[in-house]
Amino acid sequence: MKKFGTLFKDFIFDNMVLLFILSKYTILISFFISIIYLFKEKKKIFIKKILNSYKFFSLLILTLFLLSLINNISLLNHLKFLSILLLIFISLSISLYFSYNPKNFTNSLKFLNIINFLLIIDVFVFQIFSYSILTNWYNNVPTTGLRYSSIFYDEKILGFYLLSSMPLILLYKKNYNPNFISNNKIFFILLLFYIIAIYLTGERRSFILSIITFILIFYNHQFIKKTFKKTLLILSILILLFLIALSSKERIMNNISQDMVKKYNESLNYRMVNLTINTIKSIPIFFEDKKAYKYYIERNQIGNWLLLYDSSLHIYSKNLKNIFFGVGFKNYKSKCKENRNLVCSTHPHHFLIEFLVSFGLIGLSLFIFYIYKIIFYLLKNRKQNKEYLIYLFIFFFPFLPSGSIFSLNILSTITVLSSFFIAHQHISGNKYG
Repeated sequence: MKKFGTLFKDFIFDNMVLLFILSKYTILISFFISIIYLFKEKKKIFIKKILNSYKFFSLLILTLFLLSLINNISLLNHLKFLSILLLIFISLSISLYFSYNPKNFTNSLKFLNIINFLLIIDVFVFQIFSYSILTNWYNNVPTTGLRYSSIFYDEKILGFYLLSSMPLILLYKKNYNPNFISNNKIFFILLLFYIIAIYLTGERRSFILSIITFILIFYNHQFIKKTFKKTLLILSILILLFLIALSSKERIMNNISQDMVKKYNESLNYRMVNLTINTIKSIPIFFEDKKAYKYYIERNQIGNWLLLYDSSLHIYSKNLKNIFFGVGFKNYKSKCKENRNLVCSTHPHHFLIEFLVSFGLIGLSLFIFYIYKIIFYLLKNRKQNKEYLIYLFIFFFPFLPSGSIFSLNILSTITVLSSFFIAHQHISGNKYG
């Protein structure tokens, strides 16, 4: 029976990422096993780590909770807020379990690479043959418009997941398996395949950040000779120039039939290249003339993020209470709908604006202070923590539209992947907190 328990435990943690992708709730199994193990084997250390972590975050958590009370949020939203606190606890307990069971940790990282390889193959096969090798057997092809989500099904986060995995691949190669793709040039070609796969998922934010992530990995690690770096830089510039040229419909498509133009306008390339460039072009128009901006985004079928930001800031600046305390956790949507002149959505599509509207200047200031403290701590030993810093950069990059910072789908994915970085902190001898 004891042997079966050990095999079950190893299976759960070795395959934690796959099980999590298949069902978010499986993370609770990993969580309960880690809690039982830590209380049984490392009770004093576990309690100390938990207290230290919550002591570190206590001011932020208490402040956000008090702000929620001031704004009289619903019981359901209180429970959702508490679920976010639970995710912090889950990430910490799993990372501590990994730190005392390094074999499970390295196996889980190894299987993560295998899963990602299959996902990338699935993305390529789907875009070429319109057939999903991972989901067609289930008679379910998970697409939303031009966005493909593979085994994530209704959650459009495949690109975000692959993007967030890129620093973990480097962490695995650098610290736990130097022989993993021993040829460094091939390793970086693998990262390029990640970028192409993310492009093919149709997630523009993740694609842009995957390019930035690749550059950060490339120029912050001494894997490649300078001559190869120069070659890749020139190649990257040529690809960028090609994409810019491709985006110029007026120049390229004047002599092409309208059917072909229409087909291109409905294509993934149009979404990823032309719509992105048109969005950038729309920014100065917004600040010059909002009516002209509305006409421009309707004509070019691009997102109305700037109008969402403008409406969100209008809600925020409505009175002093909102400015200092916000409108309350998950109250944005209901407050926005109270004014018919505002452009509304489920969330403001920018994590800093969402935090500002929800918790006011007090909550956002504390949030930024804690992010600064974490980054400052990691920078003290930047050679050891480069991958973690890149990971944080991916999530907190402020110059692009984003998903909701309070989305349990996104936060649970971050919880699982963060547990690897925190475990690495413990294993490498760094004590966080």
